[in-house]
Amino acid sequence: MIKKISITIVFTLLLVIAIVTYLSIVGIETTKFNNFIKNELKSYNNKTDINLKKVKLKLDLNNFYIKISTLDPTLSFNSTEFPLEKLIFSIAIKSYLKGEFGIKKASIETKYNKIINFLNIYQSETGSVQFFILSKILKKGDVKFMVDFEFDEKGKIKNNYIINGKIKDTKIKDYNFNHLNYDFKIKKNNYEISDASFNFNNINFNSKKISIIKNNEAHQVIGEIDNKDGLLNDKILKIFSKNYANYLDIENSKITSNFSFSFDITKDFKIKKLKTHSRVKIDKLGYLSKYKKIKKYLPDYQDQIYFNDSLIEISYFKNNYKFEGSTNYSLKDLSDKLNFKISKLENLYNFNFDINFDKNKILIEELNYLKKINNKSNLKLVGKYIKNKQLTFQNIKFVEKKNNLQIVNLFLNKNFKIIKFDKIVNNYLTKDKIKNDYSIVFKNPNYEITGVTYDGIKLLDNMFESSDDNVFNIFENLNSKIKIDLKQVYIDKINYLEELKALAEFKNNKIKNLVLDSVFPNKKDLKLTINTTENGEKVTTVFTNFPKPIVNRYKFIKGFEKGTLDFQSIKKNDVSRSVLKIFNFKVKEVPALAKLLSLASLQGIADTLTGEGIRFTDFEMIFSNEAKLMTIDEIYAIGPAISILSEGYIEKDSLISLRGTLVPARTINRTISSIPLLGDILVGKKVGEGVFGVSFKVKGPPKNLKTTVNPIKTLTPRFITRTLEKIKKN
Repeated sequence: MIKKISITIVFTLLLVIAIVTYLSIVGIETTKFNNFIKNELKSYNNKTDINLKKVKLKLDLNNFYIKISTLDPTLSFNSTEFPLEKLIFSIAIKSYLKGEFGIKKASIETKYNKIINFLNIYQSETGSVQFFILSKILKKGDVKFMVDFEFDEKGKIKNNYIINGKIKDTKIKDYNFNHLNYDFKIKKNNYEISDASFNFNNINFNSKKISIIKNNEAHQVIGEIDNKDGLLNDKILKIFSKNYANYLDIENSKITSNFSFSFDITKDFKIKKLKTHSRVKIDKLGYLSKYKKIKKYLPDYQDQIYFNDSLIEISYFKNNYKFEGSTNYSLKDLSDKLNFKISKLENLYNFNFDINFDKNKILIEELNYLKKINNKSNLKLVGKYIKNKQLTFQNIKFVEKKNNLQIVNLFLNKNFKIIKFDKIVNNYLTKDKIKNDYSIVFKNPNYEITGVTYDGIKLLDNMFESSDDNVFNIFENLNSKIKIDLKQVYIDKINYLEELKALAEFKNNKIKNLVLDSVFPNKKDLKLTINTTENGEKVTTVFTNFPKPIVNRYKFIKGFEKGTLDFQSIKKNDVSRSVLKIFNFKVKEVPALAKLLSLASLQGIADTLTGEGIRFTDFEMIFSNEAKLMTIDEIYAIGPAISILSEGYIEKDSLISLRGTLVPARTINRTISSIPLLGDILVGKKVGEGVFGVSFKVKGPPKNLKTTVNPIKTLTPRFITRTLEKIKKN
C-alpha cells in the first residue's frame, strides 16, 4: 500500500513537473484569459478595449508570474483602432487568485500606425498644449514601437518604462520638412532619436543622435545634424533673406555641413539657451554688388566676387557668435586666399582678416599706390567694432615685396570717419616710382610727420583744387596741429624739395594756418603760408625763385625756365580768387607759338632758333576756382619780343579752353606810336597793346590740345575798346 502511494506521489510530482516545465518552456494556447485581459485594461482606462485571438500562456517561475502573449491583436481607444504586432502580459498568480489587479508587466509591439492618432490620444488624456500644436502641424507620418511597462499594485504604470520605435515618411506642414525617418527610445524624462534622416527645403540631412531630457519645466535638446553635397536653393536662403538674389549667385552651389546644437524648449514651445556649432563647406558662391568703393580699390572688380572651397566654423550662444574660416576668392578669374575670424559678444564685434592679393590688382589713390597683378602681397586687419558707435583697427598691415604699410590703432566713427590714429608707417614705392618713407605719430592732441622721402604729388593736386573734397575730409573732426619734418618731398616726378619743415593748424578738417619753408636742390627757396582771417577768408601765399616745377602744372605752358613766382589766393565759401605773378622768365612754347612768331616778331624767331625760348619780363594770371572748374579772367604776359593777352577756363582732367591775342614786338608799336595823334588812337600808351595782333585758340583734353590761329585779324578787341574810350573822352 505504501508502495502504491509512493508511486502515485512520485508520478503526480513528475506530472506536475512535466506540466510546469511544459508551461514554462512551450506554454499552451487558450482563450480563457481574453476576458480577463479586457477587464484589466478597462480597469486601467475604460476607453480602452482590445480584440484578442488565442493567447499563449507560459509560466515565469522566477517571478511566479503567468506570462500571456498574443499575435496580431487590435487595440482600440475611443473607437480608434491600432493594429499590434504582438502583446505580452505578465500576471502575478497571487494577485490573480485574490481577484486584485494582476498585470505586473506588459510588452506591446505595434505595427505601423498613423502618428497623429497617438498624438490625439495623448493630448486628449493629458491636455498637453505641445502635443495639440504638434498634431496640427503634422501632415503625415507613421510610427511603430515596442513598449515595456511595469504596473504597481493599484494598476498605475511605473516610471521605469522603455519605449523603442521607428518613425517613417513624416511631413510637417509649412516647414518644408519631408521624408522624416528616425529610430527613437523613450524613458521617463529622457528621449533619444537615432539614425535620423529628413529632407529640409530640398536638402537631405542626417543625424546619428538627438537627446531630449526633461529638466524642471523645460526639455533640453542636444544633438547633431549633417548633410553632404546639398544644392543651395531659394527655399534655404529665403529663410535668411528674401532679397538674397540681389547679391548672391548660388547656381550649382553645393553645401556640406555638420551642425551640433543644444537648447531648451519651454511648455509654450519657446526656444531658450540656444547653443550651436556648425562646420560648413560651400564649393562655390557668388557675391554680387555694384558698390563703387570696391572697384575703387580693386580695379578688376566687375560687380561680382566668387568664393570657392569656403570652409566656415560658426559658434552661437545667447545672441553671440563666432565665425572662423577660409576661402579662395576670385575677381575676373584671378583667385587669392582669404582667412577670417569674426566674433560677437553683446555689442562688441572682434575681427581678424588675413587676405592675400597675389594675383589681383590693388589701387589706393589716397596713397598714390598701385599693386600690379601677380605680385605676392598680404593684408592683415585686426580690430573691433562697438555697434552704432566706433570701429577700431588695432593693426592694419600690408606687405608687398619691399613695400610696407602699417596703421596702429585707427579709430573710426559710425560713419567711417577717422577719429584718430596712433601711428602710420609707410615704406613703399608710389605709382610715380617715388619711394615713400615716412611715419605719422600721434602726440596728443597733435601729430608729427617725419621721414626721409615723401611723394607729395597727390597732396599738391588737392591743394591746387578749390574744393575741400580732399584727403583731410576723411577725418571726423580734425582739430590738431601737424608738425612736418621731411628730408625730401617730391612735387612732381622729377622735382623735389629738401629739408621741408612746416607747421599746420587744422580746424574742422580745414587748414586754418600754415607756415612752410623749404629749398630746392639748387638752393632756391620755397615759402608757403596760409592764414585764416576773422571773417573766414583763407589767404594763401606762395613765393619761390624757382617757379618752374609749379608753373609746369599748367599743361598749356611748356618749356618754362628761370623766373620768380609770387602767388596769392583768397578763398571763402569754397570759392577762391587768385593772382599768379611771375617775373623775368622764358618759355619755349605757348600755344603754337612757333606758328604765331612768323607773323609776330623777328626777335621771337631769333630767340626760338637759338633754343633760348621767348623772354618775358612780367606775367600775371587772374583766375578763380570753384569745384572742378578754373575760370581764367586774364593771362597777361609782356616781353621784349611779344606780349600775350588771353582768357578761358579749365575743367579738371577733361578740358582746357583758352583764347587770346598775341601782339608783336614793341619796336613795331613804337614806330606807329610816334605818329602824332594816330599813334595814341591805334596803339595806346599801355605797354603790350598794339594794332598788329594775331588771334589764337587752344582747346582740348590736357594730353591732346589743339591750337588754331587767325593771322588776318589785326585789331584786338581790347585795342578797339580802348580806342573808343579815348575817342569818347576826347
